[in-house]
Amino acid sequence: MKLEGYLIDNEKLYEVVFLDDGKDRLILNKVKGNRLFIDFDEDVEIYHKTEFTEKEIKAIDKRYWAFAVEVEG
Repeated sequence: MKLEGYLIDNEKLYEVVFLDDGKDRLILNKVKGNRLFIDFDEDVEIYHKTEFTEKEIKAIDKRYWAFAVEVEG
């Protein structure tokens, strides 16, 4: 990404997807503050954050990294 002529290296972003059967997706959501929810993403618009860096995921729980899916774009 370029910002005012400078090249900025963005960290990759991931969603933590515990279930994706093609119809429903169970993902990690973070509300303002440190409250975490694991919920179906149909209600994702009410949540604050669903995309995390690798470092953020591992800081929450290292076991969640096994469920990380890179976000395209």
